[in-house]
Amino acid sequence: MKKYLKVFAALGILTSLTSLWAQETKTPALLWQTVLSGKVISEPAKLSYGFCVITDARKIDCINWKGKKIWEKEAPHPRECAIFKLDNDFILLSDNFKSSVSLINPSGIRLWETEISFKPENAVSGLDGRIFIYDTSNIACLGINGIIKWQESVDTNSESFRFSPFGEITYEEELENIQDQTPTYKLDALDSSEIDAYNTALLQKQFRDFSYAFFYDKKHAVICKNDWTLEYYYFPIEQNIKTLAQKQKSKKTYKNFYNLNDINSNLTENKQAISDERMEILQTGNYGKKEIRYASEALNIFNAYTEEINLSEFGTQKTYSTFEANTKEFERVICQIPLFGGKDFTNVTAEIVNHSKNFSILKNTMREFGKCAYDPDFLVLTAIETRAKTINRRNEDVIVGMCDAVYEICRFMGRDAYHNKGKKILVDFLYPTNPDRIKAYARKTFEKIKKLEM
Repeated sequence: MKKYLKVFAALGILTSLTSLWAQETKTPALLWQTVLSGKVISEPAKLSYGFCVITDARKIDCINWKGKKIWEKEAPHPRECAIFKLDNDFILLSDNFKSSVSLINPSGIRLWETEISFKPENAVSGLDGRIFIYDTSNIACLGINGIIKWQESVDTNSESFRFSPFGEITYEEELENIQDQTPTYKLDALDSSEIDAYNTALLQKQFRDFSYAFFYDKKHAVICKNDWTLEYYYFPIEQNIKTLAQKQKSKKTYKNFYNLNDINSNLTENKQAISDERMEILQTGNYGKKEIRYASEALNIFNAYTEEINLSEFGTQKTYSTFEANTKEFERVICQIPLFGGKDFTNVTAEIVNHSKNFSILKNTMREFGKCAYDPDFLVLTAIETRAKTINRRNEDVIVGMCDAVYEICRFMGRDAYHNKGKKILVDFLYPTNPDRIKAYARKTFEKIKKLEM
C-alpha cells in the first residue's frame, strides 16, 4: 500500500511541477495523455463530464476530463457517422450509411433509432426534450421518443428563416403580416461552426499534426492526434477563445403555446381525444402544427384529473368521478404519455404518481411512462421515492410497478438517475420488514440495472 501511495504522491508532484513550468515558460503543458480505440475521424461532442469521439476502429469512445474512458460502443459505419451533443449530455448519432439517427444516453445506451431522409449537419435540443436536426435545405423535429413530429424542405441558410417548435416555417419579412404567430426561432444562434473554426485556428498556432482539437475552457484544450492518442493541455495564460452563450438548464417547456382553457375534458364527450385514429397519428408522427391541439386535449384531461385528486386531499372530492367511472377511456389518454414524450408529460406523470389514490391508474401511468422514461429533473423518481414511503406494503403490485419504473428511468437517463435516486429507492424495498415478493423483485431490478453496465 505504501508503494502505491508513493507513486500517487510522485504523480501529484509531477503534475504540480508541470503546471509551474508552464506558467514560467508561458507555453501549454501536457496534463495527461490517453490511448483511444483508433484515430478520431469526426468532430468530437463536448459534454459536461467529458467528450465523445468516433474512431476508425468502428467505435465511439467516451472520455472524462481526467482522461478515463467511461464507455466504448460500436459504430459500424464510422466514416458515415457524426455525433451531436444534446441537452442533459445525451448524444444524437447520425449514420448516413443507414439513413438514420439514434439517441444515446450519458451511459452509452442506445435508446432508439429512426430513419431520416437527409444527412443532418447539426442537431439541437428544444425546451421540452424534442430534437431539431437540419442541413442546408431540410429541417426536422423528433420527439425524445424518436417519433418524427414534422419535417420541411427549406433554405435553412437564409438570414430571415424562422421556425416554430411545431413546424411552422416563415421568414422575417413575413412576420409583421401574421397575427397570433407562434413564437419562432433562428438557427444561426445555435450554429457553432464559425466559433469552432476560430478556436481551431488559435490551437493551430500552438500545435501541429492533429485531426481535431477544441478548448474545454480558456485554459485547457483537448488535442486529438493523427494517431490513436489524445492529449489534454493546460495554458498558463487565458486564451482569447470564442464561445456560444451557455444555455442554462431550464424548467421551461412549450406549455404556454397550448390551449388549456377551451378544451372539453369530459371523456364521454370528447371522443376524438381517445379515438383509434388519434392513437395511430401519434404513433406514426408527421402531425406538425396539429400537435398543439392534440397535446392541449391530453394535457387538459390530465389537468382535470390532477385537480380532482388534489381536491380529494382536502376532503372535497366529488362523490361521482368521471375518471373513476370511465377508467378504460382515461387509460387511452394515459397511453399517449410516451407518444408525446417531453417534459410536460413528465410533469403530469409525477403529479399522478404523487397523488393518485386509484392504484390501477397509478400502475398504468408508471408503466406507460416507462416506455419513454425521460425524467431530466428526476421529478418522477422523486415522486416514486415520496409515494413509496406511504404505500402499504401489502399493495405489492404497485411496488413492483415502482421497481419497473425506476429501472426504465435509470435505463433511459443513465447512471446519474441511478446514483442520485434510483439506488436508494430500490434499497428501501430490500428492508427485512417488506414482503418476500417485494424484496425479491427489488433484487431482480438491481440485477437488471447491473446488466446495463452503466
